Amino acid sequence: MRYIAHGLQVISPFALPGMSERSDPSLPALELDLSTRPSVHEAWNTRGGRRIWEGRLGDGETLLVSATADGRYLFAFGERALFGLDCEHERLACAPSEPGIAWQRVLLTKVLANIAMLRGYEALHASAVRSPHGAVLVLAPSGTGKTALALALARGGWPLISDDILVLGRGAGGVQAHPGTPHLNLDRPSRHARLDREVARLLGVLGGELWLAAHSPAGEPSPPAALCLLQRAGAGPIRIEPLEANPLTLAPYMLGLADGAARERERFELYCELTASASVLRIRAGAAHTPAMIAERLRRHLGASRPSANAAAR
Repeated sequence: MRYIAHGLQVISPFALPGMSERSDPSLPALELDLSTRPSVHEAWNTRGGRRIWEGRLGDGETLLVSATADGRYLFAFGERALFGLDCEHERLACAPSEPGIAWQRVLLTKVLANIAMLRGYEALHASAVRSPHGAVLVLAPSGTGKTALALALARGGWPLISDDILVLGRGAGGVQAHPGTPHLNLDRPSRHARLDREVARLLGVLGGELWLAAHSPAGEPSPPAALCLLQRAGAGPIRIEPLEANPLTLAPYMLGLADGAARERERFELYCELTASASVLRIRAGAAHTPAMIAERLRRHLGASRPSANAAAR
């Protein structure tokens, strides 16, 4: 089976939940294999290697990324699964400890995105939808409403591009936002959950989170049109303000593994190009404003400005 996710052509011997089969031979290929924990432990021995990143996920489990001495990578999802990536970053051994979709969620929403970065893409901690003007990115700290706003925009007919991690690359027309997977994570209980079936179906409840799959996600890369920094605090009306086209504005949301000075320079150049070609907006909204209210206000703003506020500001 073949799937497209995070700018990769994923070839899998098993079905991936919530995914529709699609093929694009022009994309970098990644082949998945099913393996066992002892086999992956033996083959991906991290003694003499280094820890790259460790963090706690929304379900409370930990994801640890390590590099072996010979340049391979090991992703450890608590005690639930191991994922071993070869030196060429073209094959991934998947070794779940138990059946179910928890390990597949981590594979689809975390591991594949990290592999995309190892294959040369960049990524932002953002949710994104495809508007008539291009990709609209929502950037905000975890737990402040990126996913809820993306769902509200999707209800209005703007297909989901990606939730939580957005992969970026260069295309013929400049920076492109690549579709991730159709999945979204939403806190439970949510007062907006009853509306979610309009745009997404429930795959499961994992660690107190709803794991959803959008019915009609975006299928092709899109040029970013607006980078929206969402701030939830205070009272008063919803305000949308253009910001200066400065790549450092995106620094809190930039993702990436340690790659050396050359890769850091390339990363900065891409974000310079991104902020020069898309509007950078700050959205200020109070706790009383629902995602639907913010989405409607943002839609009106983008329709009126045709995402060119930065050009005018510069």
